Amino acid sequence: MVTASPIYRDSQQEAVLIAEINQLRGDPVAYSSMVAAWAARSPDINTAATQEILWYLRSARPVPPLQIAPGLTIVAHKRAQSGLEAAVPLSRQLQPYGKLSGRVGENSSSEAANPQEAIAQWLINAGDPRRQSRQNLLTATWGYGGVYGGTDGQYRVIFAEDYADFSVLENEQAAASDRAVFKALNQLRQNPPSYLPILQEWRDRFLDTVQIQQPDGNIYCTQEGIDAVTEAMQVLENTPPLTALELSWGMTQAARDLVRYQGETGNRGAIGRDRTSPQDRLEQYGIWQGRWAESLCYGQPNAQGVICDLLISDGKLERRDRNYLLNPQWQKIGIATGSHPLQTSVCALLFTQSYRESR
Repeated sequence: MVTASPIYRDSQQEAVLIAEINQLRGDPVAYSSMVAAWAARSPDINTAATQEILWYLRSARPVPPLQIAPGLTIVAHKRAQSGLEAAVPLSRQLQPYGKLSGRVGENSSSEAANPQEAIAQWLINAGDPRRQSRQNLLTATWGYGGVYGGTDGQYRVIFAEDYADFSVLENEQAAASDRAVFKALNQLRQNPPSYLPILQEWRDRFLDTVQIQQPDGNIYCTQEGIDAVTEAMQVLENTPPLTALELSWGMTQAARDLVRYQGETGNRGAIGRDRTSPQDRLEQYGIWQGRWAESLCYGQPNAQGVICDLLISDGKLERRDRNYLLNPQWQKIGIATGSHPLQTSVCALLFTQSYRESR
């Protein structure tokens, strides 16, 4: 049974598209009659290319069906609607939604009347000597698919050899929050004085010398009060611009492992599931060189709050988190945000001088 994406509800065309693809994969010989009928109604189709695909289908072997993956379908929608296929590598765009192993491929059509016509175009694949779209439809090693089928004549399929979705609804939300923290951090690094008005607004929210009211209305007691904020502002006034950090998929997964664990257990601190350390989690996804560091922030309602909290480092006289944010040696960053049963929210940031994903 074909199931629709839980995010996107324009699913009728998509259900037909994935069902037709799986019918083709399960019985290529029987599908040749559909292609022949479509070609007969399309006088502009290259006759030689049509004869070639009919011969190909009549000799092709059945291959396993595709399993629909919500994360792949989300990205199929995003690429169809935003035109990002040329600008953003497909494997990178899939990173927030699941773990990809092995190869990935994609078919797209912008002028098909229905799903069957899109499949026929991909099978005939005129103009491409490699017949890549045809190969994608009938490659036995593809195990998962994500589809887009809109009312605009566009059809798109993403194929993956092995793919495991993260919790889609949770991760759609978390990915936006992660990106917001990443953007805020690089704003701080590239233009430290730009955070002076933000810290001043933070300072203005103190109700007395130690109590501060958050934008969401919650009030909490600081340890050092206004003085720590003033100190952070003085530091930023004398901090030169720093290079922006590059977001790492592997480091982000390492950070997310801790965030998920703490969201389930209510724990705090650097030790994760099965007593894993930050270094253990980094090494699950890649190889780091030089130095690494981790900062954790709890209870902040937005990205600016996370950055300000770490900058101020209230009660931490070494100001270690502030030093991490403003360390010019870092090159890579992993960021994960999530809910916390006791602290409302948690954000984990992992920094390295050098990191290479193992996949």
